[in-house]
Amino acid sequence: MNKICPTCKESKLPSSFGNNRNAKDGKNWYCSECANKYNRDRRINVKFKDVFQKYNHRCAVCGAVKDLQIHHLGRKSEEGIEHLILLCKKCHYTTAHPGGRWNEKAKLFNCKRCGHSWYPKGPEVRICPHCKSAYWDKPRRNIA
Repeated sequence: MNKICPTCKESKLPSSFGNNRNAKDGKNWYCSECANKYNRDRRINVKFKDVFQKYNHRCAVCGAVKDLQIHHLGRKSEEGIEHLILLCKKCHYTTAHPGGRWNEKAKLFNCKRCGHSWYPKGPEVRICPHCKSAYWDKPRRNIA
């Protein structure tokens, strides 16, 4: 018994449809060819390597080089490299998704000594993670 794909309107064998447990017949509604074309068209045009190059293969928050992940700023449907940020696993879960969602209230801190910007890991900020200065909130004094 053949099945008709609603996209291409062709009658095809059930083997040309992917599996779907939720469908009555156990097969996808669309043929594999149409489903692949749809998924290919939806994909973000930005290559992940471009995001890694933009952030120099380092976490945008703490500068780590291990366990890097790409985070979508805003909706995943928004395309372009400006909607993606590179974060390490720890920063991704502590700043981007604390409690399972994006933290809109997370405050960005700036070191007045080295110029580094970061999101705090905890409730209290003691040192700049980049220059390790305890006086990150006070500018350097010019001794003349």
